[in-house]
Amino acid sequence: HEDVGVLALEIGGYRVNDSAPLSGTVTLSLEEAPHEYALDQNYPNPFNATTRIRYGLPERSHVKLTLYNSLGAQVAVLVDALQEADYYSINYDASRLASGIYFYRLDAGGFHKIRKMVLLK
Repeated sequence: HEDVGVLALEIGGYRVNDSAPLSGTVTLSLEEAPHEYALDQNYPNPFNATTRIRYGLPERSHVKLTLYNSLGAQVAVLVDALQEADYYSINYDASRLASGIYFYRLDAGGFHKIRKMVLLK
C-alpha cells in the first residue's frame, strides 16, 4: 500500500505545488505566484498549426479564454472554468483554421484583455 498525497507549500513568498507519492520523488516548482492578472502574447507568433497561450491569475477566478476571427466571430472557447491562483499555459492546435489574423480574449475576475495572433500555413 502506497500513501499518495498532495504537497502544497508557501516558501518565502513562493508557492510550491506538486502531487506525487509521498514515498517517491517530489519535483518542486519555485515560480512566484502572480500578483496581478496577466495575458501573455502567444508563442510563437506568427505560428503554423500550434501555439501556446499563457496567463496568470492572482486569485481564484472564473476564467473564460475565447478565440475570435478577424470579423469578430467566435471560433473557439479554450477555457471556461473556475481556476485557482496560478500560471496557466494552453497549447492550441489551430490546424483546422484558415490562415489569418485571430484574437484571443481573457475574461477573469473583472480583468479583460485581448491579444492578436497570426496563423500562417
